[in-house]
Amino acid sequence: MKQKRYYFCVVLITLILAAVSFWTQDESVLIEGGKVVRGSPGEGEKEISLRLIAPQLGGDETYRLTVGERACTKEEREALFLRAVEEIERGFAAKGESTEHITRRVNLMETLQGGRIDVEWSVGEPAVIAPDGSIEKEYVKEEGTLSTLRAKLSYRGYEYLYEFPVCVYPEKIEGMDGIKQELQQYFDEKELLGEAELQLPQSLAGYVLKWAKKRERTPLLILGLGVIALFAVRYGAYEAEMKKRVKRRRELEREYPVMVSQFALMVGAGMTIKSAFERITDRYVRQPGLKGSALYEEMLVVLHQISDGVGERKAYEEFADRLELSSYRRFSMMLIQNLQKGGDGFVEMLEKEADHAFELRKNYAKKRGEEAGTKLLLPMMMMLFVIIAIMLIPACMTMEMY
Repeated sequence: MKQKRYYFCVVLITLILAAVSFWTQDESVLIEGGKVVRGSPGEGEKEISLRLIAPQLGGDETYRLTVGERACTKEEREALFLRAVEEIERGFAAKGESTEHITRRVNLMETLQGGRIDVEWSVGEPAVIAPDGSIEKEYVKEEGTLSTLRAKLSYRGYEYLYEFPVCVYPEKIEGMDGIKQELQQYFDEKELLGEAELQLPQSLAGYVLKWAKKRERTPLLILGLGVIALFAVRYGAYEAEMKKRVKRRRELEREYPVMVSQFALMVGAGMTIKSAFERITDRYVRQPGLKGSALYEEMLVVLHQISDGVGERKAYEEFADRLELSSYRRFSMMLIQNLQKGGDGFVEMLEKEADHAFELRKNYAKKRGEEAGTKLLLPMMMMLFVIIAIMLIPACMTMEMY
């Protein structure tokens, strides 16, 4: 059912398009008694396709013929010139002006009536209007300057002369623009006198003028840049501190499982908490490659506090406070609990904590790997575009050569 409906739609659309094409074909293509109908004046040239048949030669070919428009009759030509004159009167003066009062550039049209009529302009004396339509200000008087414009219209060898008067006045600009224009003329006149000092006018063009020295904004600009630089330095220091803290946090998270497993192994072998601290830090001090570790440095601080007389419980509490991580707080609580209640189950707790820490470390490594893959996505896309460009550019250049 759907297939039949599809065929019906295709046939219907084809018939409609064929009918539209038949009824909209150009009548000038039709041949009437061996004649071709020309287009009306203004339609321009047309190219039509004809079927050329020569029975004696047995030829049957398509012939393309360029047919010009029909020439105007006298009445049509006069009407065409009158419409061109009306077009001049409508579009000659600027918006809001007329030929009796012109202050701005006029429109000297080169063609009229859709390009069928050519126009040649000439200006009588004084030539207050330039060939491009601009106003020659040196010829314009304050009370207005009267002149005559001539437009010679040409169409297929026929000419029509249209003359009309124009009155041009000097353009007056009001507001600040007008004051600036008057000031420019004033200073130009003063410049010709060659005076050592230039007197600033106190009134001009009916306006009272006041003058003051313009203050430079350089000090304010410097202060503004200084404030911006201050915030930039402060923000840079904050960013550096945050990066440093993030780096320290990641390092502590990475070293925690190793430290806990070592601690559980040593305590399980019968060592005390303090002895385990001493053994782990002693190894850190003896191996130069471990220098700079935040964890082991903090463990050294714990030993120094205990040797200085600070209680072990307080030293372990401050150890967790300085590291600021939940995992180290749990480790500190286990140490304090062992001091208070004894060592029953302490080793098992440490081993479970070590296993849990290693699981967290694996998840952390997995997360870091995903972040690294995401960061590599943009460079990989850029490399892909470069490869595509390397492949396409030579191919396009080769196609242009052929």
